[in-house]
Formats: sequence, C-alpha cells, structure tokens
Amino acid sequence: MKFGPNTPISSPYDNLKNFNIPKASILATASKQFHSPIIRQSTFFSALIAKYQGTKISHNDLLSKFIRTDEINLYWTKINTRGFIPDARTGASMNYHHQSLYIFAGERADQNSDIKRLDCVTLIWDKVVPKNLNNSEIPIVMSGHATAIYKHYLIVYGGFSSFDPLLQIRSITPLVYCFDLETSIWKSYKPTGSVPEPRRGHAACSVGNSFIIYSGMDCRGTLMSNLAVLNMEEMTWVSFKIKGDIPPIRKECTLTSVYDQGILDHYGFDVFNSPKHYDNVANKNTSGIYMFGGLSAKGRPLNDLYILKGQPNKNKPLVNEFVWTKIVTTGREPTPRHGHTANYVNGFLIILGGRNDDVVGGIVGEIPILRISNWRWESVNTFGDSPHARIGASAVTVGTRILLFGGMHLTEFASATLFELETDSKKVIDLVSYK
Repeated sequence: MKFGPNTPISSPYDNLKNFNIPKASILATASKQFHSPIIRQSTFFSALIAKYQGTKISHNDLLSKFIRTDEINLYWTKINTRGFIPDARTGASMNYHHQSLYIFAGERADQNSDIKRLDCVTLIWDKVVPKNLNNSEIPIVMSGHATAIYKHYLIVYGGFSSFDPLLQIRSITPLVYCFDLETSIWKSYKPTGSVPEPRRGHAACSVGNSFIIYSGMDCRGTLMSNLAVLNMEEMTWVSFKIKGDIPPIRKECTLTSVYDQGILDHYGFDVFNSPKHYDNVANKNTSGIYMFGGLSAKGRPLNDLYILKGQPNKNKPLVNEFVWTKIVTTGREPTPRHGHTANYVNGFLIILGGRNDDVVGGIVGEIPILRISNWRWESVNTFGDSPHARIGASAVTVGTRILLFGGMHLTEFASATLFELETDSKKVIDLVSYK
C-alpha cells in the first residue's frame, strides 16, 4: 500500500518557487495525463472500429482480436461519489479496510487529522467524528505522516501539524496514534525500544505486525536515511542490523510490500520472520519490500530500485537483520521521479505520477510497470478516462485495482475526484467493449 508521499513545496499558486522553469512549460502540464511510456492506443482502436463498422465483426470481437491478454492493459475510470466528499488535498494517506476507504489528513483538508470514509458499495462519503472524551488523545497532523491498517486499527506515525516562521521549524510528533475503526476512538502511544527521531515525509509500508519506516526529514528539514520498525502488536520499536547494498540517502521515495497475498492478509508474524509462503510471482527471490525512486541529497530525481528483506540472524538468534539488494532490471527504465506512488497489484509494481523538473511541465505522466516475476519494466496499453498526472497523491490497492485520490498539479491542487485503475487485462477488454 501506498501512504501518501509528500513533496514539501510552496503554495501551488507560486510557481516560481516550486519550479525554475518557463511559464510555457508550466502551462503544458494542464493537459498532461497519465499514459503508457510506449503506446497510446485510443486513436488506433477508434480507427479500427470505423474501418470495420458495418461488417460482421462485433465491437467486442474486434477488441479481443487486437487487445492481447498476455500484454499489460490498464483502464482508468472516474468514480462518481457523493456525500461528504473530501476536499482536494495533497499528502493525505489512504487505506482500505472491510469495503471501506479511509482518507486521513492532508494539506488543505477540512482540518488537521480529518478522516473521511467511503462506503465502497454505496459510494457515499461520510465524515468520521472521533468519540474521544479527552481530545489530548487525538493527533494533530496535517501532512507528511504514514499510516497502516493493523487488525481494525488505523496506525498513524509522524507528520507535521504547523510551521513556526520564527524558528523555521515544523512541529512533528514522536507519538504513535491508533484509531479504532470500530469504536471511532483515538489512543496515543509512546513506544519503547530503539526509538527513531521524529520525522515527516517518510516512506512506509507494513508486513504482518511490522510497520517499516524509511527516510524522511526532521523538524528543520534535515534529511534522514535510517530505517525503523514498529511492532504494532507490542507497540515497541525493534532493534536490528543492516547489511547489503545500502541505498544512497534520499527523500520522497516509496516503500511497497511485495509478498504472497496470504501473507499480506495476516498479522501474526513480523517482517524478520515472515512465513515461507510463495506463489509464481512473489517467490523466495522476489518477495520483499521494494524501494523506488526519490530525490537524492544533491537534488536529483532517482529511478533506482532496491529490495529489502528481513531475516533472523543465523549466528545470533535474538538479533534481527535487514539486507538491502539493488535490483538489476531489464526493459525500458522509467523516468526518474520523486513524490510518486507505488503499488503492488496483480503481479506488478505500478508507479504513478511524481516530480521531475527536467521533463516538460515538471510532472511525470509516464506509467512504469515492473513485472515482479522477472524484474522487467514492461510496455503497456492504457484506456479510459485518464486523470491528469500529479505529485503527492494517495493510492491504495484493492484487488486488481488501484484507487487514486488527490495530489497536486503545478498550478493547483488536483480535483477531489476518485479514480480507479483496473489492471486485469480480461476485465479491461470488457470495460473497453462496454464503452
């Protein structure tokens, strides 16, 4: 799952502070949409349909003939929702639990620590109001945090609530907050153990009862490169050793859990002792935590890919360890970026959006897709109502789909519209045929 990567930028209306590029390039972003890095197919199929119109070849047969199910096909759909629709925002987190979608906080939200819930059956948004009698237990978070679902709790760590212009620091909490999705009550914790320095803008993911935190910035904006692991069952920060190909320091990257689905759906283990359950995609070699992209300490966008594996130390059973490995991929390398989202779905790691000041408009519309089974970047076909490319969006995997919300363009916040990206090729054929 993705936890709302954040790009610390100035007001979206002050373009000269955000990007040192010509205004003509900024205007080009207004029409930039997510697209395949290789092909745009809609015009091609329109021509085919026009050519065969009036023949015995049906629309569905024609599409089935030219859309190969052994290729990667994606279909975008704009989801029409109603109710207490969340404000357009950036840097929010989004999680899925029991047919409900939860959006938490984000810059330009109604208020700090705002929670909105979408019933994924009725497509109606509700405002979730905490039932705490003591407001001191409720977090004050605007953006830059990370969240995870653990059992029936929404776990929140990090993020900032305000900026002190005199001291030039952002207020960051060291606490961990748990929101009970069944009772709507917040509880705050101060976990013991190897306590990390408070941070914002970090990457995060969860595996079993482990909440893995990487990178981020402190209250003064100083970049951090360390890893931290929270045991969400015991509420303790776990100690461990790190070895392998340790990545260069960066910020605004992503962490994504890639495991057999049976592992991702359970909590009775930690990242260092995960069950040896594999499938034909997430096997012994490819299972792990994937880190992609980010912005280097020198301010250059990155497109490198690493896998992080947790394991018990064979010589010292009580000492856990992480092993970093840089992945050598094949296929066309993606455009470097930061502030993107990265989701594991249907056997692929799918990257959406991100910022790169060297591309026209500054925001990347290309959709890179990594086939996990062989670590190859694949070409894709994209269809449907593609949203505009963005940074700082929130995305979550639901079955074979990715739900996308919020983020920013160069000149404004992205609309408060929920988009769905279908990744199952057979379902894509049905969707294109229906349209």
